[in-house]
Amino acid sequence: MAFNTQSPIHNMNIDFKNWFDFKNTHVEQIKDPLDEQFNWWYWCGFKSKEEKDNAILKYNEFKNMLPTNLSKILRNGSDSDKEKVLGRLKKAAKSEGETDKYIEELFKGTKTFSVDIPRDSTLVITDKIYKMCFNVMFAIYSIELKKNIYDNYLQGENFILTQVVKMLLSYKDKSDDEIECLLFHIQHTLLFKLHLKKMIFTMPERNKISSNDGKIPQFVFFNWLFLVMFIKKNKNKFKKLINGKSEKQVDNMFSETVSSSLWIGWFQHINKINNTDFREIIGNVLVNRNRGGISMFFAYMISYWCGYEKLNGELWDDITFNNNDNKLGSFFNMHAQLKGKKIFEQSLTLVNHDFNNIYSYFKDNFEKIVLICTEESFTNTTTVDEDGFYKWNFKLPRKFIKNKKIWNVKFTRAIHNERTAHIGAIMGGRRKIKSKKKTLKKSNRKLNRTIKLR
Repeated sequence: MAFNTQSPIHNMNIDFKNWFDFKNTHVEQIKDPLDEQFNWWYWCGFKSKEEKDNAILKYNEFKNMLPTNLSKILRNGSDSDKEKVLGRLKKAAKSEGETDKYIEELFKGTKTFSVDIPRDSTLVITDKIYKMCFNVMFAIYSIELKKNIYDNYLQGENFILTQVVKMLLSYKDKSDDEIECLLFHIQHTLLFKLHLKKMIFTMPERNKISSNDGKIPQFVFFNWLFLVMFIKKNKNKFKKLINGKSEKQVDNMFSETVSSSLWIGWFQHINKINNTDFREIIGNVLVNRNRGGISMFFAYMISYWCGYEKLNGELWDDITFNNNDNKLGSFFNMHAQLKGKKIFEQSLTLVNHDFNNIYSYFKDNFEKIVLICTEESFTNTTTVDEDGFYKWNFKLPRKFIKNKKIWNVKFTRAIHNERTAHIGAIMGGRRKIKSKKKTLKKSNRKLNRTIKLR
């Protein structure tokens, strides 16, 4: 039975068969990811049950085309078995007009994530879960490598993937087919439609990288932004790390740290975020995907770091250094290894204050921050060795770090033996010292007000 309804605006044909699809697409969608009725399919771009069912059907058709036991062979098979699979894949690719380069890159990435997937200690990777994750990653890169042959799998993506798996497995009303297909679309949306993959890529230590025609790659920008935001919130610790260094030395130390694997801990430890908090974060990012989703995700990640242990900024004083060349780089490398787990085990309620401050500022000023990076801070790109490695040179954005926007965090004078000896360097080394006692008193008043970054 069907009946027609007419209005001045729409002509609609509603029957019992499509009534529930109509309700799902024509009512205000729930935006709270913690609500049990939150529709992950809708926020991945599928507006009706028919679209969802077609997506599952299409994904299953692709999955059924994969060589038998492909995931098992690449995980535990012999080198001989792996070479046979590679040969079969090349043959199939050629028949579809694909190049050897495409299938070699796909196979290279596939071998890597087949090893990486079981490394998540927060989830028991059963054969079913492993195969599900493997199929999803293979499907993603069979698509994306056709667009860009150099945009291959990067280690660290697996931890985001297994977090999404844990979240979806908590839904008892979803079949395995639906979970796997939804896993594919959430992961694909996060990495490539929201471009979170651009945050994961870090400066390779042994491979050449293009200079990008002098432009700043996105991963370098997010390294820059992470470091600037961390310094802005934790001025006390940063002051100790740069103590006694000239302006040029500080800028060089800052540039070296930006150009390196700066905040590698965020994606290696993202699986330590508890399931409920991760569900809230990813759901909010998907809901806001067209209104600053990537800046929202970054705001969540940096907020875990900025307020670690203290809401007003942690001094981070429990690590000592033997290397005086680049204490800033050493500081982050060590903390990424030693504290990343604890940082992301914090409850989201403890970091929400920082998140709200950061994201509220980003919503109105993210383009301004990009310009600060590209127009004011960035100087040039230079090769640093004969192998073609690149270093992106920046000036520390002192004005932005010193201002009270986002946080009203001031520098408070730390008591340590080196303060008197290095007070001239801390203050920039530009003032003529008339009286040691008088100058020291003025300097301390200045330090108590705010940090003076050269």
